[in-house]
Amino acid sequence: VAEPRDTHSDCPACEYRGQSRLTAAHDPSRALELLAPVVEGDLTCGEEPRTSLADAAALRLSLGDVEGAVGDFRRSWHLSQDDPTAALPVASCLRVLLRLGNTDRAVDLLLPRLAWLDGLPSPWDRMWFSATAAHVLERATVVGLAPAEVDGRPVADVVADLRATADEIAAAFDA
Repeated sequence: VAEPRDTHSDCPACEYRGQSRLTAAHDPSRALELLAPVVEGDLTCGEEPRTSLADAAALRLSLGDVEGAVGDFRRSWHLSQDDPTAALPVASCLRVLLRLGNTDRAVDLLLPRLAWLDGLPSPWDRMWFSATAAHVLERATVVGLAPAEVDGRPVADVVADLRATADEIAAAFDA
């Protein structure tokens, strides 16, 4: 698109991430190439490189590069783990852990961050984080690694509430 930049334009780092996401489904190698300037630190902003590193970890897994995925996960997690405004890359990192077979680690990292949910700044963040949290706890239940309770409530009830939150927000987007 040859439109001039304006005050509503994403920064260059975020534009590369957006282009990568548009490309990922049909060409993950190209999507990873698009992320390179961000992942390598040439382009940064308040959201980057942590978000692109989480995306790169998932892409590398899709391409069979487990070692690269773990490296990108670690870098993204280090930049995101203590920041509730980074709920989206945190959620992406948790999904990477599930794909790597580290469900127990995903649960351990999720539980202290569940309290972030109510304070997340946008419906999109709440939807994605709720859906990811439900997914992590559901997967943990299937493989026998879920805690019996979360904050004094049965894990099945917590999962149901998380799923309902994600579904309600998604329905509002679709309305």
